[in-house]
Amino acid sequence: MPRSRGFTVVEVVIVMVIMAILLTLTVINLTGNQVNGRDAERKADADAIARGIEARYRQGNGMVTSPSYVAPGSYPSVNEIQHMLGQSVATFAPSQVTGGYLTDGLPGTGKNNFLAPGLSTTAFAPLCSASCQPAETGAVTATTTKDTYYYEPIDTGGNICINTSCIRFNLYYRLEKDGTLQTIRSEHQ
Repeated sequence: MPRSRGFTVVEVVIVMVIMAILLTLTVINLTGNQVNGRDAERKADADAIARGIEARYRQGNGMVTSPSYVAPGSYPSVNEIQHMLGQSVATFAPSQVTGGYLTDGLPGTGKNNFLAPGLSTTAFAPLCSASCQPAETGAVTATTTKDTYYYEPIDTGGNICINTSCIRFNLYYRLEKDGTLQTIRSEHQ
């Protein structure tokens, strides 16, 4: 009987198993690289936001005429950040700036710095907006996700400052890779 040329079923199965293993390893590696890339983007965004907040500290907020705590030497309060986001704040003149002015209010930042990787809406917010707990109490742990950058302005009494001068801040974000909470602290602590 003549011997036919070709592969046996066992040889074909072995090749398919090897290909499946290689494909699985490739997908796992690619997914890990994507997560690392998004985490690097989060870190870069948070660093840019922190630099913008420091620039606001040095320059003050030239977009409003009152209140007095928007002058240089103070970090933005919760109300000021809400105003920069385009929300109505009665203590500010003008009370609302249509569309907000976040990139102008935090010099050196760009619109993309306020978008978490893969999102098209603003992912930057003050840690709380009213009836806030004292600062640095751990409330941030429960609320911070990989899709939001949280700003915590702190006044002289150690509370989150809503509508007063802020002497320091913390900026929080969470890594996607391992879920760890990252904190950037103000230069003037």
